[in-house]
Amino acid sequence: MKLDRLIEDLLAIQEELKDNDVDTSEVDVLAGIQPSYPLTGVALGVIHGQTLADDQQVELGDAERKAVWIATDQVSS
Repeated sequence: MKLDRLIEDLLAIQEELKDNDVDTSEVDVLAGIQPSYPLTGVALGVIHGQTLADDQQVELGDAERKAVWIATDQVSS
């Protein structure tokens, strides 16, 4: 993921959250990475937790649904 795309995606999520009266200063940003060595990864995308739960039909806790997630792909060194 390139920097400009990440910024565009984050700004779109911020705007959507603010449109829904969410205080974005209180929203956590989470990243899921593969736990192995080395702990490096390429950012592939960004998604709001509620959208993730809805789209993937997964059960997320309240904090995870309210968070912004950055998806990564593990790469070898």
